[in-house]
Amino acid sequence: MDSPSGFFLVQNGEINNKIYQELCEVSKAIATRDLTELVDKKYLFEKVGITGAGTNYVLKKIMG
Repeated sequence: MDSPSGFFLVQNGEINNKIYQELCEVSKAIATRDLTELVDKKYLFEKVGITGAGTNYVLKKIMG
């Protein structure tokens, strides 16, 4: 993970839309799209919460 958001995730284990926006210098819509895509494609993230300010995206625990 070479991006600012990837580094933040590795250090903190979770991220939210607002932090993603600030780190990647993108709009709220783009941050939402990017984070949703990462969850939908089953990468390393799980969405915690339904919608709004309480939603966080956390790194999945990898078995093995």
